[in-house]
Amino acid sequence: MNHPLPQQALVVQPDDGVDPVLALMADATTSLRVKQFTLSEPRLLQGLIDAHRRGVAVRVMLNPHRSSGDRANDASFEQLQGAGLAIQWTSPDFVVTHEKSIVVDDRRALVATFNLVLKYFIGLWRFLLSYDGGHRKRCKTGR
Repeated sequence: MNHPLPQQALVVQPDDGVDPVLALMADATTSLRVKQFTLSEPRLLQGLIDAHRRGVAVRVMLNPHRSSGDRANDASFEQLQGAGLAIQWTSPDFVVTHEKSIVVDDRRALVATFNLVLKYFIGLWRFLLSYDGGHRKRCKTGR
């Protein structure tokens, strides 16, 4: 990794790129819980698989389809399932699950306005908030 993610961080996309998210995944020692509206960025998929291979309990929940019916996560679901990760679709009781979060070792959380998709790391202006313990930071999103 180019730089470790500090305990609290505001990461701005596309300026900061995928490295802070990869660093957070690489930091996991016991557990990694991911809930995403859309997940297809190849380096992040590999980061999840790498965490699983080093013994981290990785659990992933993906939104099954957009409100339009488009199924953007099918290939990622199959890839992660094929690698042995615990993965499931979010509840069908909701039209969509638009959450974008990662929880590492039950002590650090990433809450983002962007999906884990390449376009957010190269062109759209978005933020994530990393939260640890009792410290909070507020952030805005923009275009």
